[in-house]
Amino acid sequence: MRFPWRRFGREMCAAESAINLHQLVVHSAPVHRFRGLDWMRLRPLFFACLIACAAWTAQAQSDADEAQSRFLAELDRQCPAKQLQMLAPSQLRDGLDAYMDALPSDTRAMLQKSETDHCSSLEAGAACVNMADILAADQLGRMPDLVSSLCVTFLRCRDQGDCDYAR
Repeated sequence: MRFPWRRFGREMCAAESAINLHQLVVHSAPVHRFRGLDWMRLRPLFFACLIACAAWTAQAQSDADEAQSRFLAELDRQCPAKQLQMLAPSQLRDGLDAYMDALPSDTRAMLQKSETDHCSSLEAGAACVNMADILAADQLGRMPDLVSSLCVTFLRCRDQGDCDYAR
């Protein structure tokens, strides 16, 4: 016995015709549309927030740049023959750690807070932490002390990252 394709096909056609697609579309949930006037009100707010974020980032960057230039100028002033500008980030980290160990606990806590605030992401490396410490020391007015400690910690640098410790 064969399968009754013709009868099965007619039943399917009858079932499809029983569904009124027009009523299904008309009686569905209302579509909420985003009104143009609301969008026009939000656009200036969006751009104001974008400009404020860019200005805040630029200010933070300029503070760091100024602190780094003061750090390098102080290195040139206190120990120019040692050429400590060529310290590798890991070597500078060692020097900064030695400096922080000698600080009072409240000042050390401020530098550690600066590290946490500026370098909280997992991708932040020694260079970020170094810059946070230099920036904090500059804001606390301790740049000469910091550079003096580095000048004592290192003998000289012959090339980028090729520096001798004084220990």
